[in-house]
Amino acid sequence: MRDTVEEFTLYKELGKEILNVDPHIRFVGIINHHGKLISGSIQKNIKLQVEPNECEMLYMEATLRMKMRQEFDHCLGPVNFAMSHRRNFIITKYLFGNDLVYISADTNFDFAKTPFEIIAILKKERI
Repeated sequence: MRDTVEEFTLYKELGKEILNVDPHIRFVGIINHHGKLISGSIQKNIKLQVEPNECEMLYMEATLRMKMRQEFDHCLGPVNFAMSHRRNFIITKYLFGNDLVYISADTNFDFAKTPFEIIAILKKERI
């Protein structure tokens, strides 16, 4: 296991790398297994649409859903990523060790290609 400073540095760099994958990615957050944001990277000139107290609920919900999906790994295989397509945003979530990578993008996000590029980055940086 990495120490906290090394892990934080890795997460900051990871966020920046993922932001550069697709110009439509607005936010990359790393959420711990308790549903708390431990690192976040945002595109320049972007205003987040969710209030901080609402973000906390979103992160806890995302963590809970991903944990529940793991209950079926033994028969369906592990989840590569989960995606929600909303009217204004596309949200993708990926397991990364014990943590969760939470990505918010606008609706022009290339969801047929970009999630697999992100998976490749996460595999390269596996903790």
